[in-house]
Amino acid sequence: MKAMEIEHDPRLARILTTRGILFSIQGATMALFAFYILIVNGFALAPFFVPLYNVIFLGTMMLLIVSAERIFFFRLCVVYGKRNAAKFLIARKRYRGSIALIAIAALISFILVVFTFTPLMNVSGNSSGQIGTIEFQTNDVFAINTVNSVTLKNLGQNSLIFVIVPASDYNAAASGSQGANESALMQVSITAGVDHVAPGGTTTADIYPSINSQYYIVIFPSVGSVSVSYILGMKSMPSLFYAMLMSFASLPVSGYLAGYSRVKMKEMRTGTIFA
Repeated sequence: MKAMEIEHDPRLARILTTRGILFSIQGATMALFAFYILIVNGFALAPFFVPLYNVIFLGTMMLLIVSAERIFFFRLCVVYGKRNAAKFLIARKRYRGSIALIAIAALISFILVVFTFTPLMNVSGNSSGQIGTIEFQTNDVFAINTVNSVTLKNLGQNSLIFVIVPASDYNAAASGSQGANESALMQVSITAGVDHVAPGGTTTADIYPSINSQYYIVIFPSVGSVSVSYILGMKSMPSLFYAMLMSFASLPVSGYLAGYSRVKMKEMRTGTIFA
């Protein structure tokens, strides 16, 4: 919808043209910056890895900015527009657009709340043998979550000691399914110290691994063999929390424009053919 085409209102046309140019420049700039962020955060095709956590933050920030700018340009249209018919059509379009943005922001907020505050992405399993070995990748391919903690429950009758080490150190220690260099691995464990698990007991270790890296949990029994269950506690990347705040903030902003444009629609309806 072009105001000049409907009502021959050059001021409205300039406002809408300026709005379109600004949004286009912002969109192109944000797309280029998002691609740059992907590269900086480790984007790779082989193995496939697309780290979206900071891109999602940029997207929600853009959503909030655009929501605020839509209010500014709509107010300009209301103040400087000459004919109610054109302003009514603009108000109706802004109202419908605001409802759509509210729905989008609400959906994004819900998804980010699920990722941030629920254990939905946790990974669990069991390990047994002469030496327990659990391999894990710190992130999924989109780097939405990262392993934040490791919980081990000792299902056997003997005490256990476990270490968490990068894959490179694990391989350098000549580790295998039937043996491992226990002292060498303890020197490079990313946990604060040597972790023990008593028979029937449960221990949780908080960890801070590198992004998109491979790690091993290696479990040594005092005697006999290993029998454990484990939970890899997943936590959303920190920038997703701020993305959640941005998406929440855009809800009242778009809600205000929806209400304001609805009021203006009612005010201008009587002066148009849509009455």
